[in-house]
Amino acid sequence: MEEEEEATLDMLLQQQIVEALARRTSSGDEGERKTPPRPTPTTPRPAMQPGPWCRVSPWQFYIHRRGPADDAGEEQLPGTTSTPSVSTSTNATPAPQTTPRRPPSTTTPPASTSAATKRKRLDLENENENKNEENEKRAKAVVIESGVDDQPVPSNDVGRSTNAAREHRQGHVYFIAASPYRDECKIGHSANIIKRRQQLQTGNAARLEVLYTIAQPSAGEARMLEQALHAYLAHRQLQGEWFRLSRDEVRAAHALASHLSSEVIHTLAKLSTTITHTPTSTATEL
Repeated sequence: MEEEEEATLDMLLQQQIVEALARRTSSGDEGERKTPPRPTPTTPRPAMQPGPWCRVSPWQFYIHRRGPADDAGEEQLPGTTSTPSVSTSTNATPAPQTTPRRPPSTTTPPASTSAATKRKRLDLENENENKNEENEKRAKAVVIESGVDDQPVPSNDVGRSTNAAREHRQGHVYFIAASPYRDECKIGHSANIIKRRQQLQTGNAARLEVLYTIAQPSAGEARMLEQALHAYLAHRQLQGEWFRLSRDEVRAAHALASHLSSEVIHTLAKLSTTITHTPTSTATEL
């Protein structure tokens, strides 16, 4: 009897276990959750603007298009971050709220003020340019050009007049002739021989070249040496400063003028004012 009762109990227990497993399996299949279809929104949401910042995955784009009401009760999708739930109980400690920092305020000056500042700056620039031009003009009036190397030399006669500065600057006596040489030479004086030759070259078909130069301490002494040479060569004068001289005679006149003393130069310069010479011929047009 006892064995039969135990067998009956075992059979009932196994039957209950099978029924429980069957119920659990059927309830698991029926209760399986499925993703509900996305409801149609009543109000259209703005579309995401295309751009380099729009680098989102399909899941993130799907979550962006959905609202918080659509995501209520839905399990978290892969690749997204869950939103922490907010407790509505009265005993819950509220989270500390941080006040966002405001960016530093940049005060933009009114348009009238900026325009006035710009106008004032332009006036100052124009004034500085005018001052620079005046200073350059004054420097040009003071700077004296040398004769041979055509380099500017500052004058020591800043407080004197322009004529006095010209008289005390360095001078040169030059011998200029046409190339090829045609036994005609021009004897004169200048503070800048290069510019003087360029002036004489203007309008002349023949090319002019400087044969010899004699440097003098001042323009006044250069003028006296020129007058002395004109008096010494008065019998060979063609017209003005042109003389009929061969190359050897030009070389001899240059050597003589280079070794003349100041007394002889002064004497010949005085004689040049008293000599009256009537040229028998005129200089050939160059």
